[in-house]
Amino acid sequence: MAILRGMRRSSGLQNQRQSWLSGLILGTALLLPSESSADFQLNDWQLHRRERGEWSLSGSSRFFSSTKNRDGTGNSASVAGLESYKRTALNLEAQWGLHSRLTLYGRLNWLANQIRSTTITGNRYGFADQSAGLSLRLIESSVALDLQAQLDLPAYSNVNDAT
Repeated sequence: MAILRGMRRSSGLQNQRQSWLSGLILGTALLLPSESSADFQLNDWQLHRRERGEWSLSGSSRFFSSTKNRDGTGNSASVAGLESYKRTALNLEAQWGLHSRLTLYGRLNWLANQIRSTTITGNRYGFADQSAGLSLRLIESSVALDLQAQLDLPAYSNVNDAT
């Protein structure tokens, strides 16, 4: 009987922890700025989670076109002489479940940029930031919590792009 009582207390404590964690996550999400930075606009956050031995391979593409840029505070701002900026991105993404709670993932990015302005006109293409990371499932119950760590590796040359 004491074991059953202890189990009930443990379940109540677990529910309190889950409620507290859910409130913390929701509160944090409400406090985040409504406008995201350029990196999140190019590669949105994704849940990289696979069961042990499960893998996936997928591709995606994105196109962006604008006549404006962002200022130092992230607000949209006109650029003198800019006629157009176009960016096409192709992504190849892979995920592999190493363990029931651990997933390895990576993203291969290829970009094509085109700029037209009164001072500079040009095209550039090639590899961009490559991503590799791990996703760890910390909590798995009625509420799941994953921790992801990602490393972005530049695969481009700023020296060549500056000319």
